[in-house]
Amino acid sequence: MLMEIGTGDATPGLAERILDLLFLATTSPGNAERLLPASRWHAVMRTSHWSVRVAGPRWFMIWSGDHVRLARRRVILLPRRWVGLTRAENLALAQDQLARSEPEARQLRPGLALREAQRRIGRALSRHC
Repeated sequence: MLMEIGTGDATPGLAERILDLLFLATTSPGNAERLLPASRWHAVMRTSHWSVRVAGPRWFMIWSGDHVRLARRRVILLPRRWVGLTRAENLALAQDQLARSEPEARQLRPGLALREAQRRIGRALSRHC
């Protein structure tokens, strides 16, 4: 994240704000109820004010690695249905992203479902990119 020159605060600079707009233009709001299992997870997301956005193959590849932006915007980024992830795999990706920025969520980090989701994404990306 860029700091405004001379102010010393951590508000995003012009370049970051432009990239935020590009992020919003290349992703779309996701339906958490459709993508994630209905459970206490929805309450966790609502109370911590996280939202879900989805992206196509190329944009998912670009934005999913920008953990600082996702955490600052409080966005869980999931791939669109092109990968064919199950709700459990989407949940694993969401938990992994949340665990990177929310210390109390670190214990939620799943193993097998996350690895399977990452494997499917990798296969799908190799076909699309």
